[in-house]
Amino acid sequence: KTPDISELLDFDFWDLVWYWAEEHPTVSNPARVLGRWMGISHRVGSDMCYWIMPVNGKPISETTVQHVTEEDLRNPDIAEQVQAFNQELTTRLDDTNHILPDDGLGLGDLEDLMSSVNVLSGILGSDDADGDNGNSPEATADYNDEGDVDCYDKFIGAKIRLTEDADHGGNLATVKRRVTDQDGKPVGTSHKNPLLDTRLYEVELADGTYDTYTANKIAENIYAQTDDEGREFMLLSDICRHRKDGNAISIANGYTRSRNGDLKPKITTAGWHIKLQWKDGSVDELPLRVVK
Repeated sequence: KTPDISELLDFDFWDLVWYWAEEHPTVSNPARVLGRWMGISHRVGSDMCYWIMPVNGKPISETTVQHVTEEDLRNPDIAEQVQAFNQELTTRLDDTNHILPDDGLGLGDLEDLMSSVNVLSGILGSDDADGDNGNSPEATADYNDEGDVDCYDKFIGAKIRLTEDADHGGNLATVKRRVTDQDGKPVGTSHKNPLLDTRLYEVELADGTYDTYTANKIAENIYAQTDDEGREFMLLSDICRHRKDGNAISIANGYTRSRNGDLKPKITTAGWHIKLQWKDGSVDELPLRVVK
């Protein structure tokens, strides 16, 4: 079977990107931060989560990530911001900042230490005939990650907005834990194919109530609120109103005359703003060119 590498095609290693560190980022929010893309964050957060290197040199995981475009770099303010970011990050990651202090431990001392560890391991191994050591094959064979409710699960902690066709449609929900049976064992089994994943999860809704969802339904809602570039987006509830500012073209100046004398309307969104209400109740006023 050919492996799916589509999530690796959008970004290249060390690409310059924007990321939004807030819990509910919006397009109108200017609080975006520069970073360097480092790869897919498989074991932290929900799907479409990436490792980002921020200016402080400590990698973080973020879901809302966007390319720094050529148009961004043509902006003098952004270009200056990028230059300052590159210089500060280069200084932070300089090798001279990561030299271990000389504590007197030489290579010979390290070899003696490893020799002592090997001897100790041999002594412990010889006393393991009765299987008292928990590292015996019989002891490790009984352990199964699938049966451990507390082991890593990429869905737990994920925040999803339920689609309209689901129960409680439009609700903001948080995946809390796996559903277990009367014996404390998790219900269902995982599978690479989401359609065959039978795991059940307990989900907390925005009103404080709880409901049960399958892994397949959770994955469906996660991908429903993520675009092809991995950016998270919010669901629109209503268009409240619109307005224009001084940059809007008046009706009298809204036409141009072609060479043959025909009047053609000027197609532009300049100067127009739309007030939008999202499913979570928040309201934003955005330029029409952004909404379009």
